[in-house]
Amino acid sequence: MKKLLLASIASFSTVLSAWSQCTYTLQPDAHDGKDASVYSLNCDEPYALETGYCVTKNFGNWQNLHVAGWTWSSSPAIRRSFLEFDLSQFEGKNCQVLKAELVLYAQTNGQDHCGSSSGWHPCKDNSFHINRVTEPWQEHQINWKNQPTISSSSTSESQITIGDSSVNQYHNYTIDITDMANFWMAYPDSNYGVRMSLIDESFYHSVNFASSDHAVAALHPKLVLTMSCGQETFCSNLLQGRIFDDLDQSCSDSDGDLG
Repeated sequence: MKKLLLASIASFSTVLSAWSQCTYTLQPDAHDGKDASVYSLNCDEPYALETGYCVTKNFGNWQNLHVAGWTWSSSPAIRRSFLEFDLSQFEGKNCQVLKAELVLYAQTNGQDHCGSSSGWHPCKDNSFHINRVTEPWQEHQINWKNQPTISSSSTSESQITIGDSSVNQYHNYTIDITDMANFWMAYPDSNYGVRMSLIDESFYHSVNFASSDHAVAALHPKLVLTMSCGQETFCSNLLQGRIFDDLDQSCSDSDGDLG
């Protein structure tokens, strides 16, 4: 009998509605998450020679998603971060995103967030952009030199501006990306995630978030999707990690489908 495995959904809840309306929370771990930072420091700078961190370095296993203009051993450089959620389980379900919230948790473990963890650099305006990425990238291959392109449009499906939080040290963010998520639903082959970059990339400006590789699972980047799906049974009675033969497409164990 054909089995349907629903283990890829991080969590699920059903909202009572005449339509099939659901809220999904996607918060992948290091195995399933896709995120990385890139770094503009030239490889012949003293800090790069000491650490190996420079334009050709991949940070796909880093615990941080750093978005910064900073100096390292007095050499200025820029950090940007990339993040992508796998939405393939929603393809063909005719889903409209009613609300999509990207949740990013501040990382304070020895990393500067608008300068607040450093005794010699004050907080500066750390407003940043979230831009839709327009070409594929690989988590363990991306670096400053091969970073993918972003959309040049300033519409809400392509770019979101996040205001300054420098007065609120180590600030967590909940960001509405509904229009961007609906673009990915309409064009699933164009879901390459987002790039986060400072509006002012001069030093000293910074935001720093936990990545999906962070040791604390609760701090991994999270995408909360509230959706209405045209395939009416898609959202009904689905249980995380449960297996159905579901030959009658009821998405229910009321008729003994559960395997």
